[in-house]
Amino acid sequence: MGPRTYAGTRLTRAGRVRYQHDGLGRITLRQKTYLSRKPDTWRYTYDPPGRRTGKHHLSEGGETVVERVAFTWDGTTLCEQTTTSTALPNPVTLTWDHQGLRPVAQTDRITARGAPQEEIDSRSFAVVTDLVGTPSELVGQDSETAWRAHRTSGAQPPGPGEAPRTHHSVSRVSTTTPKPVCTTTTSSTTTRDRPSTDP
Repeated sequence: MGPRTYAGTRLTRAGRVRYQHDGLGRITLRQKTYLSRKPDTWRYTYDPPGRRTGKHHLSEGGETVVERVAFTWDGTTLCEQTTTSTALPNPVTLTWDHQGLRPVAQTDRITARGAPQEEIDSRSFAVVTDLVGTPSELVGQDSETAWRAHRTSGAQPPGPGEAPRTHHSVSRVSTTTPKPVCTTTTSSTTTRDRPSTDP
């Protein structure tokens, strides 16, 4: 954590993490410094209604994008997230089905570039939520828990730049968004892919 610095009500620094905001107060840059290497930098983009449409992880030199996450919305409801990365062999897409604002199912798809529809590797999960609709568990088709939320004390406020975690905020995707490890089997190898956690 470390000391926090604010410009008005906007968090600009928390320990080794620095933030930049646009004129509407949305985070546009998150940069974490290290002693042993160059900073870890993420840039964020928004559409005119203010929904976060993308986050881009920049290379150590800050010149190229090494990971790109695109968010797709239905009104104010996040319905899909696609991650492409130089570290992943194929794009990973997480899709959520909702009942109102409450997510009820998640589908993970790993697609080979240019592959026909029948070659897409896909898994489905039921989403278990708490009383306000925040995802707390994913249950697979085998009835096993594939993912469980890790919560902090209820007395602790949301982290820097975070909206309350009752549902997906249009300007920040909740860090409790389920992101289980996806396993893909290809001809003779098995790879384990995981989209990065939301910094």
